[in-house]
Amino acid sequence: MGTFPDPVAERIEACDRTDAALETVLSEILKLRAVLAALRVDLVAQRSGEVAGSVPERPTGRPSRKARAVAAKQAPRLRSRVAQIIVDALVAAGDAGLSGMELNKIVAEHGFSKDSSEKAKVSIKRLKLARHDRIATHWYAAGKGPKRIPGEG
Repeated sequence: MGTFPDPVAERIEACDRTDAALETVLSEILKLRAVLAALRVDLVAQRSGEVAGSVPERPTGRPSRKARAVAAKQAPRLRSRVAQIIVDALVAAGDAGLSGMELNKIVAEHGFSKDSSEKAKVSIKRLKLARHDRIATHWYAAGKGPKRIPGEG
């Protein structure tokens, strides 16, 4: 007599694998943001004629505890995988934001339907993790994008 696989345990393991993969990607994003910030500082200094610096090296190792805390605040953990995918994409997009169609496409690439994307967008908007500009048809992470969006309270 064989044993049946536990579907809940399989889902938990899949969530753990996905979380580990996201942690790795987030770590790389934070490293690249640090490199970009250092590069920007060097370019501003070069423009003003203060210092002729070189492009900084790519950092190695794990991000600091402070960098991980900042990242955790920027991209909060959500129960819904689709909502988490959308929030992560918006945080990565920064001030440029993403259109609704781009978000739907990103969600579809992860194997979810457009309906789940629309439901998650409403959910994260209610949680004030995202902002929606109806005129520009763009979505922004909380604190990103234009200062004032018409119709936003």
